[in-house]
Amino acid sequence: MKLSLNWLKDYIDPRLSVDELVNRLTMAGLEVESVEARPKDTVIDLEVTPNRPDWLSVQGLARDIGAILQKKVIYPSFKNYAIKKSGLRVHIEDKRDCPRYITTVLNNTTVTAGGVWANYLKSIDLRPISNAVDITNYILMDMGQPLHVFDYDKITGGHVFVRRAKTGE
Repeated sequence: MKLSLNWLKDYIDPRLSVDELVNRLTMAGLEVESVEARPKDTVIDLEVTPNRPDWLSVQGLARDIGAILQKKVIYPSFKNYAIKKSGLRVHIEDKRDCPRYITTVLNNTTVTAGGVWANYLKSIDLRPISNAVDITNYILMDMGQPLHVFDYDKITGGHVFVRRAKTGE
């Protein structure tokens, strides 16, 4: 997991030297693979053990760093939006594989190159593709929540089928 210190500072400012932060992370059980000083940022590459999937996101790492340093983590605030049914029907083949799948439809959206998240993605060596794809990658890396974007016009009959891949797919 690559951690951009600039991205981390959206949630918590450790106010430590990079060496001291690396030492504290190591003492907490995070194996630091490498530290790379980049123009205007530093990126720490961490080896994440299978029992700590919460370390696979910037927010998860910020929570642990906050606990290690006894500092408060600042999370963004969100506005409440009225939610209406998307009109899509979801069919989950096996609830043990996927107990819940939620859809929403964004109207009046234009897919363009890049987006405001491109610099964050570039900092951890992910290639920006488009604003629609970039926001899903940003949320995955920031919160650990995978998302998928579909072109509504290409969803046949308004049905979304959630299932395991078949052989050869």
